[in-house]
Amino acid sequence: MSEESAFHNTFDGGVERLIQGQTIHVHYGPNRIPPQEGPPVDGAWIGREREVERIAADIAARRPVAIHGESGIGKTALAAQVIDHLRDRYPDGQLYVDLGTDTDDPAEVLYDMLLSLNVDSSQIPKGLNRRLGMYQSVTRGLALLVVIDGVVSEGQASRFRPASPASGYLVVGQPLQDASFARHEVGPLDPGHAAEFLRRACPNLVEGAPERLVAELGSKPADLSALAKLVRHRSLTGLFEVREALGGSSLFTGIYDSLSESAKWLHRMLESLPNREFEGDLTQIFEGSVDWTKGTLDPFAELEALGLVKSHRPGWYRLEYQITGAGGRHARTGAVRSDVHGSVRDALIWHIRRAQLADHAIMKARMRFAPPLPRHIAATPFTSEATAIEWFRTLYPVLHRSLLVTAKQRLHTDLTWALAEALWAYYANASRHEDAAEAYRAARAVADGPHAEAHLSSLLAMCLIRIGGFDEAEQVLDHAMEALESAPPAAERAEAVDRTRLKGIVTEAFGRLRQGQGRFDDARDVLLRSCEYMAEAGESRAVGIRLRVIAETYQAEGRFEDAVATWTQAAEQFDPGTDWRNRNGALLDIAMLRLRRGDTGVVPEIDDLLKPFEQGGYWQTVAETHERVAEATGEDGAPDRDRLERALRLFDAHGAVLDAARVRQRLGLNGSDER
Repeated sequence: MSEESAFHNTFDGGVERLIQGQTIHVHYGPNRIPPQEGPPVDGAWIGREREVERIAADIAARRPVAIHGESGIGKTALAAQVIDHLRDRYPDGQLYVDLGTDTDDPAEVLYDMLLSLNVDSSQIPKGLNRRLGMYQSVTRGLALLVVIDGVVSEGQASRFRPASPASGYLVVGQPLQDASFARHEVGPLDPGHAAEFLRRACPNLVEGAPERLVAELGSKPADLSALAKLVRHRSLTGLFEVREALGGSSLFTGIYDSLSESAKWLHRMLESLPNREFEGDLTQIFEGSVDWTKGTLDPFAELEALGLVKSHRPGWYRLEYQITGAGGRHARTGAVRSDVHGSVRDALIWHIRRAQLADHAIMKARMRFAPPLPRHIAATPFTSEATAIEWFRTLYPVLHRSLLVTAKQRLHTDLTWALAEALWAYYANASRHEDAAEAYRAARAVADGPHAEAHLSSLLAMCLIRIGGFDEAEQVLDHAMEALESAPPAAERAEAVDRTRLKGIVTEAFGRLRQGQGRFDDARDVLLRSCEYMAEAGESRAVGIRLRVIAETYQAEGRFEDAVATWTQAAEQFDPGTDWRNRNGALLDIAMLRLRRGDTGVVPEIDDLLKPFEQGGYWQTVAETHERVAEATGEDGAPDRDRLERALRLFDAHGAVLDAARVRQRLGLNGSDER
């Protein structure tokens, strides 16, 4: 924890590199790419052309449109065709949200939508109303198509409508009473079109079979798609063979019954996961197991062939149907079925290992203390910080919920510490401090041993400090230090070093607490003690980070010479090659302090220190420094306009809408002014 506690990084949908050291937001740009979202268009479907044209005409006439119809009737597929049909009409992009599979928390939905609209995550406020206000502000003046799927209420239907009259708005779901919407009910396909779909999808069917199958089973698109997969998978040729394959059961039950034993087992296992969406690589941990090899076919390929799982983006799949009715669990107890229990644990281990790999990709060499995971489960490392960030964003709700469940229900508590430690990379960087506090309280309650208690307590305390929970943080840290002090002597040197590091982390959190309380003398005393622990453990980088915090306390009290001396001492702790960001950050702090005190001759030095940040794409540091320099070097109370405009260009290019608005106001510009 120590490495990242002196600064705050943020997550951004366009991040290509995330680093440690001050507040640094990363985005490779400056070109902003309009979102092009939406479900894939299935070219096999025919017969919806007129409906697409009617819906598109209503949207073009600037009316909000609502599509409704029974489950499986093809509403989402129709919406996908509409999006594809209208892409060129909306150059600012297409946003698609599925409330049925994504989170249905409107504040979280708006967070993701704002990220898709290139708003930097650090600019997105907390709370539904504030995010709605920002969404309305950002979408004003855009030609954007917004599609909301899975709508079940009037409130959901109206909430996400964009502000610009040039934008289009389409909702998909339950029937609406709101007369302002142009309402379109979707029905089954025309029997002729349905038969033609089967004829194209199943060339093995004999002449006349498609028409007879449609007459008996209907023309609902979901049923037709499932039927086509069954026909192809079983090489069926006509109505009699389909009837025999179904055995009097429903279509979907018949499909499940046609699976091999291995595929049935895998489907039950996937049903037991807490999320419908999963990575394809997950199934590799089961290959070669007894359950996997019960049949002659690849069970995952079998599920995919029958449409029970579908790929919806590269490497990711979604469980389409929960056929067994109990979600892989016993219907009465909710417990995971015994035949998949061990595999569910392995799946949890795999996800924790992936979380650890994502943590390493993002946070690099921060200190970690959780015991190693079982070695029989391997996972693929991330190729970049960006992919690790996107992975965390996708699976965060599942990982957070899994941590709470394992802790509160005392299931797999031997894994709780590892998951809690790995999730710090997301909790801290995505500013989810309330969520993190909830999770670390739960994990701390099942901590096994003084090291686990101290580490989880320090993580909890850092979250509490950031949300103003000073009293609880004090109690938590007192318990953490007591646990370390009362622990039996370390049996090995490695254990002793870890204990020293943990004392350094807990005392650093105490220092942070005193800093937050404005008790700067106490903060420095505790932080210096933390430096001593880290120096004893050989962690010079951690010493440097703590010295930077001490320098901040001197600056807050107006003790500028002490601040400069401490920043200088901190810079000496960082390797100029491998940790230039922290080193340059400390030197930049010194230079900016000199500038604020009237030394304008330091400006060239500031620009030199900024060059590596510019070259590395760390635009937020560059923009904020330009803004501060502009205010300090202007004349007659006015900022340096040229430098302020440089900051504005960076803020605008990277979606920092609040920062851009502030700078624009300082320049005397409004939103329509040419810059």
